[in-house]
Amino acid sequence: MFAVMLQRWHEIAFLHWSCDPALLRSRLPRQLQADTFEGKAWVSLTPFLLTGLRPPLFPHRFGFAFPEMNLRTYVSGPDGPGIWFFSLDAAQLLAVVGARAVFGLPYFRAEMSVD
Repeated sequence: MFAVMLQRWHEIAFLHWSCDPALLRSRLPRQLQADTFEGKAWVSLTPFLLTGLRPPLFPHRFGFAFPEMNLRTYVSGPDGPGIWFFSLDAAQLLAVVGARAVFGLPYFRAEMSVD
């Protein structure tokens, strides 16, 4: 396996809320089910500062840096456990367009800053 892109995460927070798995059922593809712990599903909001986003052969100084935030839940499916992203919001338009086009991820451009 080889890296497609390199990046680092800084100033990260993991905020988690439990919920009834039935609340997520209609928001997930049919082949996925909400993963549960003690009968509860979990939704997480993860804000962070992404730095050094670049292809593996590019030096770190050519990497992008921008705030990003994702809203996710934890799932299980035919291939095992995983993460389902409801939304990935980033303050860098080129990264948003690239991630949507290359990886098919639900990235959206957002105004954000890290103080």
